[in-house]
Amino acid sequence: MDEFSERARRAYAAATRAELAGVLHDLPPESIHDSVGPAPSERRALLLALAIASLTIIALGLALALAR
Repeated sequence: MDEFSERARRAYAAATRAELAGVLHDLPPESIHDSVGPAPSERRALLLALAIASLTIIALGLALALAR
């Protein structure tokens, strides 16, 4: 049986956190950057793009309202 299948079998069979910890003890610790989402610079760029898109929609709405 390959390592993944054996580890998955043991993980599903674990009834306590201690048993599960025994399955996971030899794995490297999870990096916080792997599970949090985009990096701060990427998050900043996404927020800037969202802000620009929102302001554009508002400006277009105002322009259309004033054109009537």
